[in-house]
Amino acid sequence: MLLLGLILVGATPAAAHSELESTLPAADTTVTEPLTSVTLTFDDGVQPDFAQVAVLDPAGNDTVDGDPVIDGNTVTQPVSVTTAGAHSVSYRIVSADGHIVQGSYAFTAAVVSPQPAAPTSSPEPTSPVTTPPAEAAASPAAQAEQEGGTGQTVAILGVLAVGLIATVLITAARRRQRRG
Repeated sequence: MLLLGLILVGATPAAAHSELESTLPAADTTVTEPLTSVTLTFDDGVQPDFAQVAVLDPAGNDTVDGDPVIDGNTVTQPVSVTTAGAHSVSYRIVSADGHIVQGSYAFTAAVVSPQPAAPTSSPEPTSPVTTPPAEAAASPAAQAEQEGGTGQTVAILGVLAVGLIATVLITAARRRQRRG
């Protein structure tokens, strides 16, 4: 019976899943020019409808600026990096063979993308505007949540966490089954 179990376990398909080959910017590097996108290159094609990328600045704000663009095995995520410092990139894709690939890495931005210039016009006399204290004291995180950015980031991170937990549970179950 044990021999039959070993034969069945040994007869599983090869575990050749897609892997991340390279990133731009590279992991643990410092970017010294304005950054407008993050590029992830995998060793297998990526299913376009299932790519998710989150790029968080040092304060935890999402810097993603649009949907990821998939071209074969490359995922390019437009970003608007406006804060210098350590940034984290988290990704979750479904490769062409149907397997989920996820991970994260970090880079440092030494230079930020230029902010769009504010339109210039001749000032018109206006009466001073008083901001209520509750609005004036709103934190950047609360402002981002009102704009919808934080909710999207939380959703992406939640999906990544669920995927990681599922991977750990499946791996543990397989190990128990092999010992069994």
